[in-house]
Amino acid sequence: MKVLSEIDESREILKTIKARRWNMIGHILRHENELIYKIIEAKMEDKRGQGRPRTSFVKQMISDARLSNK
Repeated sequence: MKVLSEIDESREILKTIKARRWNMIGHILRHENELIYKIIEAKMEDKRGQGRPRTSFVKQMISDARLSNK
């Protein structure tokens, strides 16, 4: 029973994180003239780093959207 309650808690935490991400992206996209909007939409023109590429905020939102549609 303890394991099940911990799993439910972690699911609730993940739901909260995803909901807050959606709220944040909605806020950002409504303010096109602000710096944060320009940062999220920008592409970096730098050398590629070693190792696995970092997950961008936009890619994370797309991933969340795919998971919530299932």
